[in-house]
Amino acid sequence: MRQKQTLGLGHAVNTAKAFTGDDPFVVIYGDDVIWGEDPVCAQLIRAYEEFGRPVPVYPLCLGRM
Repeated sequence: MRQKQTLGLGHAVNTAKAFTGDDPFVVIYGDDVIWGEDPVCAQLIRAYEEFGRPVPVYPLCLGRM
C-alpha cells in the first residue's frame, strides 16, 4: 500500500484492510531487506499458520549504530 501523504504505518495498514479483508498479510519496509536461504516472509507465514496469531518481527541491529 503506497500512501500519497506520509500518514504513518497505522494509517497504511488500516487503508489496506479494504484490500486484505480478514486475510493475513505482511508489512515490509523497503529499507529492511533480509536475505537468507529461507525467505523471512515464508517464515512469517509458516509461524502464522502454526500459531494462528500475528507474528511481530523486530530487526536486530548488529555492530555500531
